[in-house]
Amino acid sequence: MPLMSVIFPNCVPQQCRKRQSGFSLVSGIFILVILAVLGAFMVTISSLQQSSSALDVLGSRAYHAARAGIEWSAYQVTSGPSGTPFAQSCVTAPNSQVIAMTGTLAGFTVTVDCRAFVASQAGAAVTLYQMTSTATQGAPNSPNYVERQLQATLERQ
Repeated sequence: MPLMSVIFPNCVPQQCRKRQSGFSLVSGIFILVILAVLGAFMVTISSLQQSSSALDVLGSRAYHAARAGIEWSAYQVTSGPSGTPFAQSCVTAPNSQVIAMTGTLAGFTVTVDCRAFVASQAGAAVTLYQMTSTATQGAPNSPNYVERQLQATLERQ
């Protein structure tokens, strides 16, 4: 007795094959749909990871641009016996200077704000310079906008 007649006793072999045809087509389409969904998910995750990595690099570059602004203003404050016009103008009123970066930091705009305070320390007058450096690139509310801000305080006798 053939196996088909044992499993389906009321079937003639040609009719049983017709009844079973199409099952592999449904499972094949199901597997293709699942693989397509998984592929789309992997592409989405990969593109998000790529953009996150690019923003991380931009954030690091913005930090270094802001740090360069702090170092520039520290040099301006401490250079020479009487300081520079930038340092002298910090004493009279809050001062702001915009620096366009070049080289690997090109594209960043750095704004350095300076305020000076005169204080007495052990009977000697000292000048405290509070500097704020803000580095920006891109337009606010755009996907590639990045901004970093650093502050430093220097003392000059």
